[in-house]
Amino acid sequence: MELILLVLALPVLLALGTLPPVLNRWPDNFPNPARVVTGAMVLMFVILLAVAYQPVIVEQGAATLSIDWVPQYNLNFSIYLDSLALLFGLIVTGIGAVVFFYTGEYFEDAEERDRFMRLLLLFTFAMLWLVLSGNLITLFIAWELTSIISFLLIGFKGDKYASAREGAARSLIVTGGGGLALLVGILLLGAAGGTYELSELLTLNLADHIWYVPIALLVMIGAFTKSAQFPFHFWLPGAMDAPTPASAFLHSATMVKAGIYLLARLHPVLSDAALWTSALLLVGLTTYFLTSLIALRQQDLKGVLAFTTTAKLGALVALLGVPEGYGMKAALIGIVAHALYKSALFLSVGTIDHATGTRLVSKLGGLWSKLPTTGVIVIISSLSMAGLIPLLGFVSKETLLEAFAEDTLWLVVAFAAATLSATAGYILIWDVFFGKQKMTDEEMHFHAPAAAMERSLLPLAGGTVVFALLVTPLFTPLFTPLIPVDFYLVLFPGFNEIFLLSLAALGGGAALFFARNLWRGVPDFPVSARRVYEWVIGSAEWIADQALKTQNGKLRHYLIAVLSVSMGILLYGGVVRDLFSLSNVDLGGFTVPDILDIMLLVLAVGAAWASVRVHQHLYAALALGIFGYAIAGIFFVEPAPDVALVQFLVETLATVVLVVMISRVSAQHRRRAMLALRRPLSKRRDATAEVRDIAIAVVTGVCMFAFSFVALTSRDNRESIAAWHLANAEPQVGVTDVVSAILTDFRGTDTLVEIAVFAVAALGVLALLTINRQEGGEPNAVVEGEAFDSLINTPLLRTVATIVLPITLVVAAVHVLYGADAPGDGFTAGIVSGLGVTLYYVVFGYYNTREQFSWLRPARVIGAGLLLALGNGILPMLSGGAFMGLIDFAPDLNFANLKFTTTVVFELAIAITVFGGVTLIMETIAHPEGIRLPNEPTTTQTIEAAPTAAPVLQADAQAARGDD
Repeated sequence: MELILLVLALPVLLALGTLPPVLNRWPDNFPNPARVVTGAMVLMFVILLAVAYQPVIVEQGAATLSIDWVPQYNLNFSIYLDSLALLFGLIVTGIGAVVFFYTGEYFEDAEERDRFMRLLLLFTFAMLWLVLSGNLITLFIAWELTSIISFLLIGFKGDKYASAREGAARSLIVTGGGGLALLVGILLLGAAGGTYELSELLTLNLADHIWYVPIALLVMIGAFTKSAQFPFHFWLPGAMDAPTPASAFLHSATMVKAGIYLLARLHPVLSDAALWTSALLLVGLTTYFLTSLIALRQQDLKGVLAFTTTAKLGALVALLGVPEGYGMKAALIGIVAHALYKSALFLSVGTIDHATGTRLVSKLGGLWSKLPTTGVIVIISSLSMAGLIPLLGFVSKETLLEAFAEDTLWLVVAFAAATLSATAGYILIWDVFFGKQKMTDEEMHFHAPAAAMERSLLPLAGGTVVFALLVTPLFTPLFTPLIPVDFYLVLFPGFNEIFLLSLAALGGGAALFFARNLWRGVPDFPVSARRVYEWVIGSAEWIADQALKTQNGKLRHYLIAVLSVSMGILLYGGVVRDLFSLSNVDLGGFTVPDILDIMLLVLAVGAAWASVRVHQHLYAALALGIFGYAIAGIFFVEPAPDVALVQFLVETLATVVLVVMISRVSAQHRRRAMLALRRPLSKRRDATAEVRDIAIAVVTGVCMFAFSFVALTSRDNRESIAAWHLANAEPQVGVTDVVSAILTDFRGTDTLVEIAVFAVAALGVLALLTINRQEGGEPNAVVEGEAFDSLINTPLLRTVATIVLPITLVVAAVHVLYGADAPGDGFTAGIVSGLGVTLYYVVFGYYNTREQFSWLRPARVIGAGLLLALGNGILPMLSGGAFMGLIDFAPDLNFANLKFTTTVVFELAIAITVFGGVTLIMETIAHPEGIRLPNEPTTTQTIEAAPTAAPVLQADAQAARGDD
């Protein structure tokens, strides 16, 4: 079973192998990457077949493999391999092998081909993970991955075609909305069954559960949206703007069948109820007939194939709704037959489009003489779609009619839809290959496709024939564990009523085909699901536009809204009354820590007051820093040394960055701002607005104080989780510092996300401040020109900066190595080391610093830190552990009280990421082409006015003297 993990990993490894840095190192005589991927898909097909078919499906019925991920939430990385998973896995890898080979010949641009293949490989991984997943939560994750990657593939050429962008957005909205419904349904299903593991869940029958109705409805909505069932059928034709290989792979053989897979997978759990039967039959048969009818009206060959695909999906849904599982046989054989003939047809249409430049039936004809190989493939596949013996499509149609024979209405609808499908097949054959050629050779600009492109589809057409002839020995053992009733599966069951009905459908299709000029002129129905969708989306956008009108960008308006809500909560809850009732307040006696707290609070309030009263920007920045230091001092007194240390470092960094940011604004603008603050309130033009803003600030502060005060003095004495953390930090994580245990283990995934957010914030600063740079915003490019040295670049300060940097690196190393047992961690290590580099920028200036640290690439440092953190989290899973689990790499290490565990590696990854973010922010801010305000001189003039932090002192001093 462990080999199945290789099947899941190979697509991801191949996707990484097709990245430009890797491909550029391939030898010139190395095979086309598409052929390498094709070989890998064949290998995966063989592994699945060898591992599962005989030893698992025939002998055991199912095999499982489970790796703990987040066991507290019943979330395991589980594999559940039974007949259904094997069937879909073989379809994904088998059809995928042909599609990838075809892709190598389809794209003329190698770079575009490789980019497309990377997306298709990631989709292959997501689809395999979906069908092999043994846990409902991981199944849902894979489900959403298929929707996201499908969106990218549909919009692959969105830069050229608006229709591709619209189709991609439509598919994502519909399938994403269904995914949300499915998520709720899965959560309810897991809660009702007491487990999310399929191996346990499939033994239950929840039809009598009190939550059955919402579970069934939500699961069906998720499946219907994914498989384009009425009324969600409209999104699939829009997805045909994807390149042809994507249409063949995703939208005929794999992704759209994910909904069918889900319904079949949960059939044992949910099918024993009238709601399931009625809903699947109603929706499935409606989709089957309606979209079969719409398919005949299409002029685009892809449109014909898209709607006939939706029709077949409707038939499969209806078959899964037939009571007591009597439609399961027809559904399973229909899945295989449709995957073979429809993928062959889609790829053939791509060949036709590639050769003629059009897919319109009204422009095609007479292609048999030009594309005989493609013609053979289309004929076999179209006749299989029509249901002609001895093709696999015939077996599919026979079993379908047999399943619906118990009800006359079902049978009539299925017969009518089968007739329409046969008509579509005849149109594809005759009008494209044998009808009169409608374009001249000059208009067609025909160019023959590569022989390999055409011949690559022969396995699909051959499979339609061979699988039909060997249908009994190949599929009976595979289907037996899935079908709850006795069944037989043969190519030709004899001359019976079902066979005669099948012949009648072929004949009726032929009659409609010959009368096609009559019914093609019938106008379309005025109301369509797509128009309804567009109306809904348009209405939602209009409502959003009206809501956005309240967002005028004025902070005071937002504060008024927040204040009003807060005041309403306070008044409604009686908090204001409680504020003046001090019965819950027990001041007690004052101790030394209490006196220190009071002194630090007074210092904090005084610094906050000074920050808004001083008229020099530098002093205001320093006052804010003092405010932060005072808060950090309170944490020290409490005591919370880890939090205090982080606060001290962050305040130091923030103060330095703020001072440097101020220095980037010209002295002239800062003097104007200072003088404006010095004017008496009565002489200001906006005095009324300032009084109003002061009032809003005061009232907001009082309300927040009241809310916080009452919350702190009135809360219940609840059991704190802190005691559990204190008791389990060392036994479970091997550290004595509880904060370190929380950050790196107990809530390690949170920390992983947080450092990713920090990295994105650093990149956001880079984007915002470099968008208008003349040299294009390249952060590591040293521009030739004058060296703008800092005005505080003195020998003493240069010496200090040179000494401080290695000290900060040593301190950072200590924080990483000993953070598990002492204050400090990876975050503080990153900040400390970043401050060392920041001091260089302040003292030496931008160009000198960049010259000395030319090797430092902050963006790459950030990427390295994130990759190290992610790899460190995945590493325990490879040995059967949990994600972010603890591994002690050297349990016998006895040197300087050091430890070498995944906790230390994670701290190092955090330090690297934070260091990269700090240096990236500092490098961006310190760049000579700084922040330009409106009507401000550009580049050289601005830089000369304020090259570094030192001019802040000069400008503030001038403003203090009243100079203008």
